[in-house]
Amino acid sequence: TGALTAMHGELQVVPSEQAIMWKGKEVDLTRKEYKLLAYLVARQDHAVSRENIQKEVWGEQFDRGTNVIDVYIRYLRQKLEKAGCPARLESVRGFGYKLSVS
Repeated sequence: TGALTAMHGELQVVPSEQAIMWKGKEVDLTRKEYKLLAYLVARQDHAVSRENIQKEVWGEQFDRGTNVIDVYIRYLRQKLEKAGCPARLESVRGFGYKLSVS
């Protein structure tokens, strides 16, 4: 429903459809990519720790010895760029990531 839709400029999170829209067009994401991006969008312009991302997006089954978060961030950067979305997923050295939407 519209009440559950969050807008961040022209970037829109639609939880009921598990969709991210840019300028009215859906960004093609997997479920995990959606969950990660929605988590970062909700915390836009704030650095989010890798530990919080692990806990909130992957849950307890997460293997800390992998670089899976980095891989998913790379996927999201590529997909947002392909969609023409100027959102920036910035690495915060030694901490985590931050999303900025222009």
